[in-house]
Amino acid sequence: MDLGLTGARRALLRGGAGCARLGGGLCGARADCAGSGGAVQMLAGVVSFPGRYPVAGILRAPKYKNLSNFAICFNMADIMELTYTDKVALVSGAGRGIGREIALELAKAGCTVICVSRNESSCGAVAEEIRAAGGKAESFAFDVSDSAQVKAKCAEILKKYEAVDILVNNAGITRDNLLMRMSDEEWNDVISTNLSSCFYLCRNLVRAMMGKRWGRIINISSVSGIAGNAGQANYSAAKAGIIGFTKTLARELAARNITSNAIAPGFIETDMTAKLPENIVEAAKAAIPLKRLGKPADIAKICAFLASEEASYITGQTISVNGGLVI
Repeated sequence: MDLGLTGARRALLRGGAGCARLGGGLCGARADCAGSGGAVQMLAGVVSFPGRYPVAGILRAPKYKNLSNFAICFNMADIMELTYTDKVALVSGAGRGIGREIALELAKAGCTVICVSRNESSCGAVAEEIRAAGGKAESFAFDVSDSAQVKAKCAEILKKYEAVDILVNNAGITRDNLLMRMSDEEWNDVISTNLSSCFYLCRNLVRAMMGKRWGRIINISSVSGIAGNAGQANYSAAKAGIIGFTKTLARELAARNITSNAIAPGFIETDMTAKLPENIVEAAKAAIPLKRLGKPADIAKICAFLASEEASYITGQTISVNGGLVI
């Protein structure tokens, strides 16, 4: 239905989500749309749902010769709701910080969450928190940097579950030092925990994913893996390695409907950043265009989206969540 620019002609559109097309421009164009989402009012290309959020709906429509723009009315709930159907998620480093928040977010979405960390007390507490809130979770304590432990625990997990559908490789540590002062132990500890753990977990869990022809692998990298950071040669190398690893998995596993993506957080409020001197934190905030540190929930929300059915056409990507620190 075309709406001219003179006067405010009304049109009632029914069926599906409904839509109205605007010709030439937007001034004075108005339409009421009724579809699956109920009555919707559109004025100057803005769609508002009673009791919901207004949504801009202006797009170019070159296929319509007599139209320069058209506006779409749609149900906001249909867009915002993410789909997870009987999914099992494993989150490493789930005992604190970003990992804990990701575990809670996936549990809230209805996933069964396997919380993994070195200490039973930490991952067990998160699993208990999820269960207390009505979710489904259990904990497994093992060292993800140890290949033999990972193999044994993954075998145990796969005896209980057909497959791990969503794998979040989040475990990470820091052992900061300048290159000339960095010990072999500091280098190896970080590479093993932050990078090798991704390889070990993926190698042991991917075969079952392939059998189901569905999977989501989400690897937590870092802004340091993109831009580097003085005093973090080990950490930056591991996090950059995760990005390359993620891209390779995306190519290898796409044919089995398994996506592989990375998230690169910037400065996030965790116990890691809590150890930094106040002057360093303030300097970091000053360098960030949004002038604040991020929160674990900022990462968890992106992770939940990448784990959903709605992210099925996104793979091999690195999503930066850093407040504009690296653009």
